Amino acid sequence: MKKITISLMLLLASTTVFAYSDGDSNFKGLFSIGLNAGNEDLANFSDGSSLTSAGLFSFSAGITYNVPSSDFEIQAAVGYAFDSVEAVQGTFKFNKTSIEIIPFYRVTDATRIGLGLYSVMSARYSDPLDSVTFGIASGTVFEVNWQLTTRASWGIRYVDIDLPFETFNGFDVSASGITVDGSYVGFQYYGHF
Repeated sequence: MKKITISLMLLLASTTVFAYSDGDSNFKGLFSIGLNAGNEDLANFSDGSSLTSAGLFSFSAGITYNVPSSDFEIQAAVGYAFDSVEAVQGTFKFNKTSIEIIPFYRVTDATRIGLGLYSVMSARYSDPLDSVTFGIASGTVFEVNWQLTTRASWGIRYVDIDLPFETFNGFDVSASGITVDGSYVGFQYYGHF
């Protein structure tokens, strides 16, 4: 089921990118930067800081399709999130790549809300002693977005997803069923072009 979902997301994204190249004015490109706060700590440090399963910083690029004669928009984007902490013991890192498709409904001229599909294609955690890779996972994303100008907007989002362990220090542990809560709250700034 996960492979079918991901295949459909990739097909929609590639179809949308191809349609964008036709010059259709209903398509707009976008990029975003974000700050995220995760639910689950992967590492805690003596100064009170932590490394979470969200990836503190995120970047994404994609497109938005405005459905003609309606208040609906469909946003598709590919993203990358990461965080790292330098500690006495060494460097602790987390990163992930994701793809999302969010149908939005425009409530007012400047406000839209959306609920969509969010998939993590790859994720990895490493520290001086351990290395973990996570399997492909799918979840949901809810976002409220406010338009600042015709070329800029910002939003607050919540992503609900569990990341399954795939390998631990090179050993396959995918059958263990161990997961990490990859859910997070994020603040996004969008540029539209």
